[in-house]
Amino acid sequence: MKLLYTISILIVMLQACAVTNETVKEIQENKAFESFEQLPLEQKTVTPFLPKELSEKLILGSWAKLITYDSTIVILSNKFDSFISLIDLKKGNIIDTGMEGRGPGELATPMSVIKSPVDGYFDVFDTNLKAIFRYNLDSSLHYTSTYLPQKINLVRPDEKFFDYFGLEYGFLGENKIVGYGNFYNQNRWSIYNTDNKTFKYTHEYTFDPEDKAETMFKTLAYQGSMVTQNNKLVWMCSYSPIIEFYEFSSDSLRLKNRVQKGTVKYIADNSGGGIGSALKPENQMGFITLDVDNKHIYTLYSGELIKNTKGDGKGDKIYVFDWEGNFIKGYKTDQELIGLTKVPEQDLLYVVSASTGELLKMEL
Repeated sequence: MKLLYTISILIVMLQACAVTNETVKEIQENKAFESFEQLPLEQKTVTPFLPKELSEKLILGSWAKLITYDSTIVILSNKFDSFISLIDLKKGNIIDTGMEGRGPGELATPMSVIKSPVDGYFDVFDTNLKAIFRYNLDSSLHYTSTYLPQKINLVRPDEKFFDYFGLEYGFLGENKIVGYGNFYNQNRWSIYNTDNKTFKYTHEYTFDPEDKAETMFKTLAYQGSMVTQNNKLVWMCSYSPIIEFYEFSSDSLRLKNRVQKGTVKYIADNSGGGIGSALKPENQMGFITLDVDNKHIYTLYSGELIKNTKGDGKGDKIYVFDWEGNFIKGYKTDQELIGLTKVPEQDLLYVVSASTGELLKMEL
């Protein structure tokens, strides 16, 4: 995983959108424990489960994000020629799709894969193209592309665009799209109403009160991953031990709980005409990836110093929380992992080995 993602933008001319801003006071952070390293951990062994012929066909890159349906595993990874692998456990086959490129149906920089709100489909968000790509779960065929709203930036004429959506996105209810990591608005979250084409911004960067840098640098420093489910949202930070739990109601996103055991230390840098945020080597790697079910959030955690990881997103600790932000259980695996997904209705995780790229299982 690269420390910073260089974001190039495809300028899409869409209709102008009304915007409202909302600032919400953060709640008091969770003080139930002093550090993640002090949490009790149960030792776990991860084991192979795919037939040999399938395992040999599955080739993944240095990072992997997974979701699981009843008998199908969808993996988004930075592979050589395509980004998406579908493993059908019943049929015993693997389909690769999501070719790299900028043509129709091709992906440039896909950053997240989620279960679509429409049954029978899954969605991939492309950060470069600012688009949601919807795929048919049965055939893996690309179904639709939805380009998210952007407009020319009139506030900062030196910039080519005003970036409504940042690094990841999710759905809240039936008609709201929520995005994290807007470069130029002081708020962290952008909530887009697909019915009336309006935006609402909410929650400032309050992790470090001493941090006075511009929002674009905070966005790059506080990169992370998010998952939504119905009216709930969980977000975790990649470069610091921070995880947050939200609830969406009455058209507002409310922070219910935050577990914060550090902040991101970085040097904002505008030199060379580019946008950069140099992370200091003493930063602690935080959460790598996550998945959820109706009761719990399953997170893969590193805890290593960045200078010891070379920026690789891998970890051997799995922390389980409930949707209220309470710590439930901790596990330590016998090898480092780069991805995980919770198997529906089973006490089972599918995980990806950092050393071999093999898909494995871990019983809970």
